[in-house]
Amino acid sequence: AWSFFRPMAILRTLRKGLRRAGDGLLFLICWFSVVFLFFTAANSKLDTYILPAFPAVALLVAGVWHGLITAPSPGLRRGAVYSFAPLFLLFLAGMLIILVIQPPAKKLQLQYGVSLHDLFVFWLAVAGIPVIAVLFFSFRRYRAAFAALAATFIVGILLFLIVYAPAMDSYRSTKDLAKEMDAILPPGEQLVLFKKLGDPSLFYTTRRATVIHSEKQLLDYLVSNKRALCVIERVEYERHEKVAKSSYVLSEEGNKLLISNRPAS
Repeated sequence: AWSFFRPMAILRTLRKGLRRAGDGLLFLICWFSVVFLFFTAANSKLDTYILPAFPAVALLVAGVWHGLITAPSPGLRRGAVYSFAPLFLLFLAGMLIILVIQPPAKKLQLQYGVSLHDLFVFWLAVAGIPVIAVLFFSFRRYRAAFAALAATFIVGILLFLIVYAPAMDSYRSTKDLAKEMDAILPPGEQLVLFKKLGDPSLFYTTRRATVIHSEKQLLDYLVSNKRALCVIERVEYERHEKVAKSSYVLSEEGNKLLISNRPAS
């Protein structure tokens, strides 16, 4: 919700004129502009780069809400409605995507550890409160609308931390599998991972890693005389039948498997 109010907060400040804006508002505009323009011009872009601009934007948005609560002019109300509309449409589109398009349930479960039902319940809980906020706003109950939007973030964060994060944690990490490989492999030998699983494992051991990109390379590795260990996603393991027939599953973590050319000793 704050993202949609951000442009309005900045435009509202600029429309007052730089001389009438006041030192505090000018400082916030400069603060936001320097960070935003600097990283816009940079070749490398990550969302986290503009985090230093968020406090300035938060204070500008707070100014909009303060104006709505204390002195709601027609122009300010109209601008806030235009800011609310994309938020409402975004949540509505999300509901329709889940209900109509329906992302593959099995893929969601295998890759992220959540089911389509879990996703729908989360989206329904998070989307329902902004609808209440819109109703409060339409009746000019701006304090209640602000409180409802704040509750959206609180409910969403608590739901994620308490319900979804524990279920998804093992699907994001290869910590246990990496440590198990590290305990089995001789010193100096590299971790072997299939396709895109290289990065997470490197945080948990001091070993280097090599990534196998094709089924043939993996089969050649599994038929070697030495003990072969490889981390592979479950969906990839099920897709490559020859690999499944040529290996043993030693351990699993979330949607990832540790396979070997020899059974567990």
